[in-house]
Amino acid sequence: MIKKYETRQAGINFKLVLKDNIILIGGLSGSGKTLLFDAFQSDKALNPDSNIICINFLTEKKFIDEILTNSKGQLIVIDNADPILTDDQKFDISIDHKNQYIIFTHSLEGFEPSDSSIAELVVKNNVGELYYPLLED
Repeated sequence: MIKKYETRQAGINFKLVLKDNIILIGGLSGSGKTLLFDAFQSDKALNPDSNIICINFLTEKKFIDEILTNSKGQLIVIDNADPILTDDQKFDISIDHKNQYIIFTHSLEGFEPSDSSIAELVVKNNVGELYYPLLED
């Protein structure tokens, strides 16, 4: 499991501490979630052999099930998960221990998160970090 991940996009240095194998990132529109997703996509493009898989609205639905079923040892990053994932897929992700997930969502419905799974992206002074509101930092 990746514990720390650093990347950069559009002048923002993202310094992420991942406290669980599933991180559900919420936040208001304009908080930098899509910018962070774009950073993951750029990292994957620069290093095609990396273990990053990015899923968004452009991913064909038939491939999402295939990715979730057949992937092992991957960091699966999903942007705007609410309209993309079914409730069954959300449940399967919640019990998947063979992959790690970063999921951008507005709703926790369908997931079974722990306190260390729920995060907000906070960007201050061109640094993006994850804040875990249910944990004492």
